[in-house]
Amino acid sequence: MRERIINYLTLQAMADPHFDAPMTQRVRCAWMIAERKYRSMGAEELDFIWQKIRESEGGCDETDLEQGNWD
Repeated sequence: MRERIINYLTLQAMADPHFDAPMTQRVRCAWMIAERKYRSMGAEELDFIWQKIRESEGGCDETDLEQGNWD
């Protein structure tokens, strides 16, 4: 779960029109921003993003949370 949320946040950072980084370090810089953002988020924000990710994949499956896929 953690990895998928950070991937989502990385793409979100890269899509920001104000994001400015050298072309060769663009993904790495966006990943660092996403990692910092992830660490500062609360449980409700993380759950909201997780639900958005699951819905974009074709539905929310509660078994992911029940099986301990919290990483």
